[in-house]
Amino acid sequence: MHDLINDLAQWAAKGFCVRVENALEGEKIPKNLRHLSYVNGGSNNECINKFEAFNEIKSIRTFLQITPVPWPHYSASDFLNMLPQLRRLRVLSLHGYPISELPNTIGELKHLRYLNLSDTKIEKLPNSINTLYNLETLILKDCSCLKNLCSDIGNLINMRHLYISYACPLEGMPLRIGRLTCLRTLPVYVVGKDDGFMLKELRNLTHLRDKLHISRLENVNDVEDAKEADFIGKKNLRELELIWTSSFSLLRNVEIETQVLDMLQPYQKLEKLTIMGYGGTIFPSWLGNTSFSSLVLLRFEGCRNCTSLPPIGQLHLLKDLFIVGLAAIEGMGPEFYGNGGTTPFQSLENLCIKDMQEWKDWIHLGFGKDIVRFPCLRKLSIEDCPKLIGYLPEHLPSLESLCITRCEQLQMFVPSLPEHCNIEISKCKEVSWSTVPGSLLNSVVLSDISGCVFLAERFLQGSSKVARTGIVNYEKTISFKQFGDHSWEGINLFSDFLFRKNFSPLKSFMTKEREELEQGLACRLQYLALRDCECLMKLPQLLHSLSFLKGLSLEDCPQLVSIPEVALPSELRFITIKNCEALESLPKSWVQSSNTSLEGLSIEDCDSLTYIARAQLPPNLKMLKIENCHSLQTLVEKEEVSITHEENVNRGSCWNNFSLEYLYINGCSKLDSIAESFHGGISLERIEIYNCLNLKLLPNDLHNLNHLQDFCISGCGILVPEWLLPSVNLKTLRIAYCDQLDTLPSGLNNLTSLQSLSIMGCPGIVSFPENGFPTNLISLSIIDVKFCKALFEWGLHRLTSLKQLSIWGGCPDVMPFLQEEIGMILPTSLTILHIDHFTNLESLSSIFRNLISLEELHLGDCPKLKFFPKKGLPPSLVRLQIWRCPLLKQSCEKDGLYWPMISLIPCVHIDFKKVTPADERALILYKATVASG
Repeated sequence: MHDLINDLAQWAAKGFCVRVENALEGEKIPKNLRHLSYVNGGSNNECINKFEAFNEIKSIRTFLQITPVPWPHYSASDFLNMLPQLRRLRVLSLHGYPISELPNTIGELKHLRYLNLSDTKIEKLPNSINTLYNLETLILKDCSCLKNLCSDIGNLINMRHLYISYACPLEGMPLRIGRLTCLRTLPVYVVGKDDGFMLKELRNLTHLRDKLHISRLENVNDVEDAKEADFIGKKNLRELELIWTSSFSLLRNVEIETQVLDMLQPYQKLEKLTIMGYGGTIFPSWLGNTSFSSLVLLRFEGCRNCTSLPPIGQLHLLKDLFIVGLAAIEGMGPEFYGNGGTTPFQSLENLCIKDMQEWKDWIHLGFGKDIVRFPCLRKLSIEDCPKLIGYLPEHLPSLESLCITRCEQLQMFVPSLPEHCNIEISKCKEVSWSTVPGSLLNSVVLSDISGCVFLAERFLQGSSKVARTGIVNYEKTISFKQFGDHSWEGINLFSDFLFRKNFSPLKSFMTKEREELEQGLACRLQYLALRDCECLMKLPQLLHSLSFLKGLSLEDCPQLVSIPEVALPSELRFITIKNCEALESLPKSWVQSSNTSLEGLSIEDCDSLTYIARAQLPPNLKMLKIENCHSLQTLVEKEEVSITHEENVNRGSCWNNFSLEYLYINGCSKLDSIAESFHGGISLERIEIYNCLNLKLLPNDLHNLNHLQDFCISGCGILVPEWLLPSVNLKTLRIAYCDQLDTLPSGLNNLTSLQSLSIMGCPGIVSFPENGFPTNLISLSIIDVKFCKALFEWGLHRLTSLKQLSIWGGCPDVMPFLQEEIGMILPTSLTILHIDHFTNLESLSSIFRNLISLEELHLGDCPKLKFFPKKGLPPSLVRLQIWRCPLLKQSCEKDGLYWPMISLIPCVHIDFKKVTPADERALILYKATVASG
């Protein structure tokens, strides 16, 4: 039904409304067009074509760009130049255009009602804006360079919406903004010092609604100025931000600022209030008044002189409270909660207290035991309060997240907490846990506790279903009551513990087997990580009892030599092992069990490891990543085993893994064989092998991997390239820095699905592919390969889909772009071309003019290159980069031979420095020259 309505609307608007999308082929834009929406989803060249297709429309009312994709500089400039012709324009969007100024001719669009300049580089609006008497909406979002609006804006009396974002570094507001009495939207107001720019200009803007951010309130020197602004009368404001500068100097008048804030009392239906940088010592009496019954968010930040907080506990609907950087406050007493007898903070859900340098006590006095404070609090965060020593609220029935960090003097007494709570305590002095946590806590993490940790005697039983528990960077004592010699066994089995800095007690998880552990206690632990355990030598036998475990990480355990021969937990999906230098092999039971769910295995920097598995890899493994294991010789250790048909096979010659999709090997200097055959590896989609200098051979059945899409080999000692690649789905092939490789893989031209081919740093390859390159290539890079055939013999013109071509050195004497008589040797589909390290190249052929789609040209390290093509560069070019071409650089400098040519290209870099674009007159002259041939 919606499609039918859309079709009907398009039929009814035909001839008056057009939506221009990615192509204009076959489309005719009528000259009496009224409304045009533009979707920029194509290349830069397509942008130009679309622009030229409607540059003669004179009666257009609407020009609206739907997607803010930047246009090339010169097409944007062309459009700005034709603005005076569009005198009937009512809606204009230049969102995202690469422009730094708006021409004064914008003032000639007398009918303009909507103007969007968002995300541009404009620094100042032209004063002619003030003559757009009918303008109702002006949008200036994300204009990061905009410092000034026009000097006078008082004539725009019909303005309804002036959108300005915080990203605009405005220095002040325009003169007579107070005359815009119809204004509904003004998100930002910057207070100036002079008359006409002051706060009282807001007096008559009674229709302002939604949000208002007022900055530079330190410029208000007269209390009457604040009083005249009349914020109580602005009944439609829902959010107010009052901002003083964060710089506290002797020039700040504390008394004036106190009186100013008192005069800025808003209407009582305000919902969100922020006060930042306020320099007074006390807050006004209206803050915390119960008449502000709609206030749901309150934020105090950087009010460094305030010594107490207002009674905000009696704001019944307050949900979010942020107290940040109030450096003079030492305690929160009864005044913080209010003087009423009702429940304080009865609706508060989020409380964040941060950067309170002098705060020492959170005093909980003045209420009976039956009154619950913070009954709805879901998130409590306390950060950077170095002197805090007091207690937290004891009963928080709704708490979901507790985060205490960088409170170095705090002796943390953990209150009674509800189920499903996440707890994180770091960089505190001491933690005491006198009660048993709920059986369904989600997460408990303690880190960098400088003193002791005291846990309840039944803590382990109570936390048996905790999903994640941890102690990180801990150097002192964990105390358990009535757990005797077995406390280490329980805590390390049922928690995610991360010990660091040579934590001496942890050498083994088990001193002896406990009967209840053998039976397997209930545990919902999903992730177990051991890091920096310098004395840990072995893991527990009962690792398999963690039936909910999904991830296991062993990192920086240099003495870990033993992993027990027990089956992996049935739900375990991923294992990461890193920097375990003593580990020589993985348990056979880990990789041979048919019940394992292991999908990902990553091993890094394990220098004693000589093989990954015996006989076979885990049957369900999808990802195998091996990196910097310098003793590794093979992935699967050779083993004589009996199989059906009563014959022995060498299991090291192949692997029976039907699930592996991704194989990554890097920096294994002794690896000489991956496998003789990938027998069974039919699911492999991606293979990457880097820096394995001893690797001489690849598996002999690569061509059978019909799911393989990406294959990369780099920095390996491959000698015999008699390997075939699958021709069905292979899309990316990269061969790099294989010094001993002297020919390319056989049947390269048969890889019909190949889209990207890169051959780099293989100086031994001198022969050209026998039957040329695959014809469906989109990207081709030939770098430091000594193909001695001239470029015209490469058959590149047959690669009709090729968009990116990089040719770097290799044979410096080959001068590929001087063959004028050969005709077209490059495909016209090219959009990006790199030419580098041709030491004898002197000029570029005129065939470059035929590259009608070329958008980027990169020229580097061609010391003799002096001349561009006689007929110029392709007009589609939008980016030119030249480096270490001294002769060409000289001609491209200002007043040089090629300056008129290159200065019109939107983005030009010479020796990594951007070149300034030309002015509009040079642009017109150059276009006329190109058009005349």
